[in-house]
Amino acid sequence: MTSGAPELAQPLVAAEESARVGLRHLARKIDGAIGALCDATGAGLVLTETCILFAGVVSRYVFSRPLMWTDELANFLFLWLAMLGMVVALRRNEHMRLMTLINSLSPRRGQWLSTVGALIVIVFVLETWFPRRNISKSSARPS
Repeated sequence: MTSGAPELAQPLVAAEESARVGLRHLARKIDGAIGALCDATGAGLVLTETCILFAGVVSRYVFSRPLMWTDELANFLFLWLAMLGMVVALRRNEHMRLMTLINSLSPRRGQWLSTVGALIVIVFVLETWFPRRNISKSSARPS
């Protein structure tokens, strides 16, 4: 999906192969491993979700004995699928975003606005990460 809009920074795996030394090379390897793991896990979740939903439909409409746990498990797996799908889409620079404003700007300002958008995502992740760590620490302590 190319829209002529300014691109976000490319993933580490798309960088030049000339810098194969040190920390950058290690970061590319880790990024590639995380990407492959998310792709494979997402594909497995889609297959599992399809099988679970099919089993729920067959049990309900063919045997008239619904399996109650299929709906709950499908909802739970769908949340994980959405999160992994977000990781895959961001790595491929294919995440949905409203491009009307960015396309109306000059390429330089559009790139700047795309970078600001990426930084907002990073700040949001950090804002949700640190309170989670504090909550897990406080719930581990006896009261």
